[in-house]
Amino acid sequence: MKHFAAPLLLLAACLSATSAFAQEADTLQVQDLTARFAPAPLPETGATPEAAPAPATVALTGYVLDGQKQPLRGATVLLKGTTTAASTDANGHYELQVPAGINTLRYDYVGCEGQELSASNFLPVTVVLAPTGGKARSRR
Repeated sequence: MKHFAAPLLLLAACLSATSAFAQEADTLQVQDLTARFAPAPLPETGATPEAAPAPATVALTGYVLDGQKQPLRGATVLLKGTTTAASTDANGHYELQVPAGINTLRYDYVGCEGQELSASNFLPVTVVLAPTGGKARSRR
């Protein structure tokens, strides 16, 4: 049995990461330690990590321009289906608080044809309004 001791000790050295060995005389005893190094149990299937709540409203911004790409001051931007609206400033810029997600906006200006567009969260929207059949409103 002594000529088998060297290979058994080599095997014991190779497996020492997952097992503990003790040698008494010519007998090799192996103790399983895999339970000690096993990964933590997974959470129950119904348990999910808490996600951060999505914002209820977001600020949607953009510009309203005329056919010559000039800003339209006082253009109206309306969130369709609501009374939420904004007017553009001297640079044609607007900011409107809308529900998170995709929204339909209505753009209007006196002397121009209105437009409806779908707009998504956080993406600025630049709209060019074409004049109605006649001349566009002159600016002073």
